[in-house]
Amino acid sequence: MVEKEYKFLVDRLPNEKYDDKIYIVQYYFDVKDCTKILNNYLNVKTAQLNDVNSVRLRIARKKDGVKYILNAKSNGLFSRQEYECEISKEQSNNLLNNIYTIGKIEKIRYVFFRYGYNFEFDLYKNKNLTICEIEVNNGNNYNEIVQILTKKFNLSVKEVTFDERYKNYNLVMEKRYEWNKRHYKMVLL
Repeated sequence: MVEKEYKFLVDRLPNEKYDDKIYIVQYYFDVKDCTKILNNYLNVKTAQLNDVNSVRLRIARKKDGVKYILNAKSNGLFSRQEYECEISKEQSNNLLNNIYTIGKIEKIRYVFFRYGYNFEFDLYKNKNLTICEIEVNNGNNYNEIVQILTKKFNLSVKEVTFDERYKNYNLVMEKRYEWNKRHYKMVLL
């Protein structure tokens, strides 16, 4: 499946009731160690292996239960190939016990279903960072999304769709990002 997604740094959550709340822990693996995982679980063909640049296990906890989701993504920023499947808790534990993880991210995702879009606001633990992601079918709705974020939600935003530093895979590295509506900076720890 092809994922098309805009990303924005935001100064806060919208001042309205969210529709869903998900506690997420994502473990990232070294792609070189994941050939069997990509073939067996995600059906990534041999010809596509070189384009995969991140493999992760997401543990998503909601009030109705926990899901274990294995995911791989290709290179790219706005548009990327995505491979994904749900696995069992046992399979998840097996992966975590047998494959080296390069790091993990913890975040709380607040989802707002508004104006025909799913606005996913991620608050990252220990990073003083809030990012809003919006998946779209095409790239023709950028201005509409910005208007919703700034006028309807009344947020200050900075688009970071094409800034690789804000890919979750890159956020795994020990860096902390700080941002407010006046400026943003990256602080190496």
